Amino acid sequence: MPTTSGKPLLELATAYNSLRDSGFDFSTAVGEPIDNAIQAQATKIEIITKTVEKDNPNSKKKLPVIQQVAIIDNGYGMNADVLHSCLQLGYSTRYNDREGIGRFGVGATLAAISQCKKITVFSRDKSTGNFLSTYIDIDEIAKKDQLEIPYPVITKLPLKINPLINQDSGTIIVWDKCDRLETDPNGKPISSKLLLDELEEWVSRAYKYFLWDRREIYLNGKPIIAHDPLYLNPKGTRFSEDEPAKVEFSHKLEWQIPSNPNKTSEIQITLTLLPESLRSKRGAGGEPPATERRIDKNEGISLLRHKREVAFGNFYPMLPSVIEIDRWWGCEINFEPDLDECWEIRNVKRGARPIAELREAIKKLLSKKVLDLRKEIQEYWKRVDAANAQEKGVHTPAEDIVKEVEKTVKPAVQAGKILSTEQKEDKRREVIEDPELPEYEKTVLRQKVAGPSPLPISIKSKAMAGAEFMETDHIGNGQIVLTFNKKHPFFSEIYNKLEELEQSTDENTQTTALVIRYAIDLLLMAYGRAESMIDLDNPTINEVMTELRSYWGVQLRKYIKKLADDQ
Repeated sequence: MPTTSGKPLLELATAYNSLRDSGFDFSTAVGEPIDNAIQAQATKIEIITKTVEKDNPNSKKKLPVIQQVAIIDNGYGMNADVLHSCLQLGYSTRYNDREGIGRFGVGATLAAISQCKKITVFSRDKSTGNFLSTYIDIDEIAKKDQLEIPYPVITKLPLKINPLINQDSGTIIVWDKCDRLETDPNGKPISSKLLLDELEEWVSRAYKYFLWDRREIYLNGKPIIAHDPLYLNPKGTRFSEDEPAKVEFSHKLEWQIPSNPNKTSEIQITLTLLPESLRSKRGAGGEPPATERRIDKNEGISLLRHKREVAFGNFYPMLPSVIEIDRWWGCEINFEPDLDECWEIRNVKRGARPIAELREAIKKLLSKKVLDLRKEIQEYWKRVDAANAQEKGVHTPAEDIVKEVEKTVKPAVQAGKILSTEQKEDKRREVIEDPELPEYEKTVLRQKVAGPSPLPISIKSKAMAGAEFMETDHIGNGQIVLTFNKKHPFFSEIYNKLEELEQSTDENTQTTALVIRYAIDLLLMAYGRAESMIDLDNPTINEVMTELRSYWGVQLRKYIKKLADDQ
């Protein structure tokens, strides 16, 4: 006879295991109890992790992995009844509260089980005196040993945590059985350092306004310092002496509240341009001053909900497709929780995407501004490049590469070994005081060839009547000066086009052109160095090499002409 009794709404073990894949990563999972602590008026939050060594298939050394996580705060805590319910999915004393950074009532529990199998919560408020605790354990749920959340009981705190608690209220959340933090889905151990570095970086950016507002967040005893992707407040970061960015655009967009169409809510949009001191030249974004400040990771918009970052990215087509140059401007959009539906905020507060109408409104405000900023950055770099070319010459990057390499790898130079000191000086003078060079180029060349720190290989350019597209002058002590023939079609038709592309507004095109031109410089400098390793003081060999360069130039001229004719 079929049963007529009711069925439970959930098969607990299956439901909890399914809910473990809720979209959190380690950083955003830790963010949920931080949110709760901030809303509970905590001024100090500590994140403590315990690690254990695991075998590493990629190394003989064991790898430290995270075994336990504790999040401790000095907020107003919970009484027994609230604590009893806090791990229950769907329960919240602030459910649908749109005044703070909490709202949904599922975040902290979902976050925890996405990373671990056991969650224990200790808490006390000013009325309880003692710490009470309760827990859920997914393994026990699977075995049906746990069918409900136990009523909180007085509990001793873990020994490593107890000394950190010196206030009369607060909450401690402990994650144990951290299987998702110990190994990846393929069973390989996950480096605790990797996870903790990512966590520190994320917290420093996501909670920067709270860190500036007298909240302290510590990770394993180390204070987390705010990171500002707008670079407007260097004094509140690790780089207090930096020049602040400039606000290029600030706008308050009033938007209709979906749940209350008679009212609007404010969306604050801020666009900044980083100072010239940080973007002093092309390629600076990959150098230590930029990477230390995370400028190389700054391509996109920081989206904040009640001043807490919930997403960072491009949100295409709200902005033009991101390119490398975009790391030099910062953009922040802050909205209040009453506009959650307009940003499609999920209950895990991870990720956001504006609805189409809002995206178009922001696109109209920002797209041209971003294009103008790209142009301004490019124009500044053009001025810098022009000044550097005037001062040092356009071949300086390749010349510097050769100088660095030859500091450690000394070539076996043969050419010019028999030259006397006077002959070497005469050759230097002849190369530098070339009557066909303008005076400023002579000054640059004089510094490179005869200055306090002479270059092993230098490049100059001039118009030459002969067939050669390049001449080499070996001036003793391994020094070489290459002279490019401006009249040769290789330089007039090919090389010069690369210099034109370097002025492109598209940074990828610009960078590619620069790399190719530097590579050509290095290719020809390598040829010059190879020549110097031959005994050119032997008249026969010298004559052969001179003829080789001449034939090389003649053939290259024919090939380039054919290439041009076929275009």
